[in-house]
This record gives sequence, structure tokens and C-alpha cells, in this order.
Amino acid sequence: MADLDKQILKTLVYADLFTWPLTAKEINRFLISSRVVLVQLVSQALDKLVKAKKVDYQPPYYFLPGRQKNIVIRSQRQLISQQKIKRARQVVKLFGLIPFIKLISITGNVAVGNAAQPDDIDLMIIVQANTLWLTRPMATFLLELFGWRRRPKDKQAKDKFCLNLWLDETALKLPRSKQNLFTAHEIIQMQPILNRRQVYERFLQANQWIKQHLANSSWRAGNKPKTLRPAPYLLSWLNNWLYKIQLQYMCQRRTTEKIGLHYAFFHLNDNSQLVLRRYNKKAKTILITGCFDILHAEHRRLLRVAKKLGQLLVGVESDVRVRRLKGRDRPINSIKTRLKNLKNLDIADRVFELPAQFDSEADFLKLLRQLQPDVLAVSNSTPNLAVKRRLMKQIGGQVKIVLPYNPKISSTILLNKPR
Repeated sequence: MADLDKQILKTLVYADLFTWPLTAKEINRFLISSRVVLVQLVSQALDKLVKAKKVDYQPPYYFLPGRQKNIVIRSQRQLISQQKIKRARQVVKLFGLIPFIKLISITGNVAVGNAAQPDDIDLMIIVQANTLWLTRPMATFLLELFGWRRRPKDKQAKDKFCLNLWLDETALKLPRSKQNLFTAHEIIQMQPILNRRQVYERFLQANQWIKQHLANSSWRAGNKPKTLRPAPYLLSWLNNWLYKIQLQYMCQRRTTEKIGLHYAFFHLNDNSQLVLRRYNKKAKTILITGCFDILHAEHRRLLRVAKKLGQLLVGVESDVRVRRLKGRDRPINSIKTRLKNLKNLDIADRVFELPAQFDSEADFLKLLRQLQPDVLAVSNSTPNLAVKRRLMKQIGGQVKIVLPYNPKISSTILLNKPR
């Protein structure tokens, strides 16, 4: 169950990157998991997370704590996206006149209903085998004719169309470099608005690697026909010739585009790697435990360095435990004050009191299994380091030394300084 809690939190973290709260149905569909999870189990885990205040709920949406404003943003963007989709359907009627086009899908923010007013409309187009570079000039000409095409240097791109992904029927499976969580979301969220000869279903069938990331996603896979319908020889020759001409034309303008005879990825702003880096950082949970009796410079350094690794949880020793560890005259500040002081630093994502009974390995392991941190952040002066490494290994995490010991600064030294 702890694994499922973590999967749900990761799913909400990913959605939060796009300021997008999720319904229970959407959490189940976009659950970041390599194995199918029953709807009932997801529902039970959500209830538990809400009660534990790890997730906020405002019907019908679930979201990370303190992110209520995303509900208003979602409502506004859904209305904007509906208008853009309506416009896209009108344009697709025009594209439908090109016989080689087999699939047109809306992708990106518009497809999921998360478009802002200035956004363009991204389209993915799949064409008949060996006709990509023959079809592309036709589609581009139609957009240019009506002033609907987004050009690479356009600063104002509202409601213009970006033909940013082209495939032909021989290259339905995306290359390994594109097989990641970001692309899996893009594929599952895409909205086909023209689909001939079940190309959409065959595209899903060819990209079953998606299940490694989103195993619960709805799946409509079709059977691949026994034979493709490649273009006649003359058209194939013309397509190859046009490919060479267009490739030569683009040579001096190419940046991050990936181009081949059977595919073309024109991403004006390919932010997939940026999104994945942000997600990996936010999805990683970092745990620090300690007394934090008198907050000093080394405490702040430790917290800031650990925060750079991901979501930071800080467990604070109870008054009973501090007295047992440090002596009868400690703590100087009560648990209430210490919690408040740490929260006021505004570094940690969550600050909480550790159990009063927290003396054995079993107690510590129980906490680790409950929180499931990826990293236990420590300084190199932390006691019982070997034990902590062993316990973290049991839950699939690691201990990371994030700060060297500074013998000149500690709460005890500061208290013993002559006044």
C-alpha cells in the first residue's frame, strides 16, 4: 500500500507541473505505475492520503497541499481549450482533402484541456507509407494560404497551427530516445480528429512501451493490417526527391529537430527533458531527522542542500526524546517552538514531530516504511550511519551525506559558550 501511496503522489506531482488538479478517474488513468492497479485500491489509497493531509481534496479534484488555485486555472483553461479544439476540427476538414493523410491528432496542452489563451494548436499527422515529404508541402501550403501556420519565429501564435510531429505508416513506433513518461502522457492524452484505416489504434499498438509508465491508461489497440499500402513507385520516387530538397533547405535552419525519410519531429519548444528533470526532482522524497533545538547556520545549510535534491520532509525529535538524548536541561525550545521555527524558514515541504517512542531500529524502520523516502539526508557526523544505510536499503532508498561536519558550530557548543 505504501508503494501505491507513492505512485499516487508522483502522479499528482507530475500533474502539478502543469498546474493541473486531477479527478479520481484521472488519477487512476494516469497513475504512474508499470503494473495495473485496481480502481478500488486507488480509491482507498486516496482516502488515506487525504486523511493524512498529504493530499488535498476539493470535489471533484485532488491536488498537492496548498494548490487550490489550480482548480480555477483548470476551469478557465478547459473553456479556452474547447474553443481551440472546435477551430482544429474545422481545419481538419480541409486537410481531409489530402488522400495520403491517415491520422490527425491534437496533442499538447490543447488535447488535455490545459491551453492558455496565447497558445498555438499542436497537431500530429500520420501519412501513407512513403508519402511524408510529398504530403507535408501540401499541408503547409494550405495553412499558409489561410494564414493559419505558426512559423518558427512567430512571437504571437494564438490559435495558429504547429505541425510538429510527422510519421508515415512504416514508422509508427517512436524511437527509444522518445520513450519516456512525458511522451507516454502526450500519446495517451492526444485527441484523434481524423482516423483512417485504424491508424490511431495501430499507433497505440506499436507503442505498447507506454504501459511501462502508465499501465492503467485506457487502451484501444487495433490489429496491424497484413499489408500496408505504400505509394505507387512514381509517388515514392517523388517523395524521396522532395525529402532531399526539403532536407537541404532545412540544413542551415536545423536546431533540435529529428528528421528522417519516414518521420519528422519539429518541436519549436521541446521541453520534454526540462519537464522530466523537474518531475524527477519533485517526485523524489528527502528525509532529515534531528533535534533542531537552536536553529543555527549549519542547520540552514543542511536543509537548503537537502531541498535541492527533492521534496524535503523534516522529522523533529519530541521533547521526551531530546531530554533522553541531550540531558535534563534540554530542549531549550519546546517541540511546538521548534516546529514553528523550522516552518518559518520556509525551506521544508513538510515538518512533523517524530514519535516519542523512537529508540530502536524497529521504530526507525517503521517510520521509513510509512514515509518511503528516496533519500535520508545526513551530515558525515551522523551517528549509526551503517545502521541507517542498512535500513534505507530495505525500503529501496539510500543514505546521502549532503554536508561535512563543522566542529565549530552545533547547538551544544553554542549553549556552552561563555557569555
